Amino acid sequence: MNNFIEEYVISEKACDEVLKFFMDKEDFHHRGKSGFGVHLDKKDSYDIGIDHDDIDTMGSYGKELMSRGKEYVDTHMNDEWTIGTEIILSPISNIQKYKPGGGYRALHYERTSHLSRERELVFMTYLTTTPNAGTAFPQWNYESECIKGKTLIWPAGFTHKHHGIISQEHEKIIITGWFDWLPIRHPGNKLLM
Repeated sequence: MNNFIEEYVISEKACDEVLKFFMDKEDFHHRGKSGFGVHLDKKDSYDIGIDHDDIDTMGSYGKELMSRGKEYVDTHMNDEWTIGTEIILSPISNIQKYKPGGGYRALHYERTSHLSRERELVFMTYLTTTPNAGTAFPQWNYESECIKGKTLIWPAGFTHKHHGIISQEHEKIIITGWFDWLPIRHPGNKLLM
């Protein structure tokens, strides 16, 4: 059975550009939120929110990500039911750093309320190769290793609950965000379809 979790590769150069952006903005790092607040028992991270302009200034990451997103949509969603609709890169994405022993422990999914209802797909790129770390999707009996450049794209709904696999010895850094449905075209949005 197809689990609709696809693995792609983003270049090491693009990952290094994102890492440099993250390290250069250390003053803007904040404790990671889950839901509507900081809950270290669920998610123990240091995050920075980024927008389209940030992704564009990072170098090649945005272009590579959009290419992988389009490939996913073309493979799984380009049929008679989606003709005339558009999927865009969500306005906000996150770079997240997990120190040794930190991680997103709580089982969660990405479209949990009316505030996240536009989310259709999730993307996540590992920016580090981190031993004994990754992401688990228990419903699908699927685990992904944290290997620099590996990019996962999957559906945002309750069918794809997941949690981090936590390294006790090494830090893990990722960039993650969403592709959203957009019913009406708006200038400036990055379209996949």
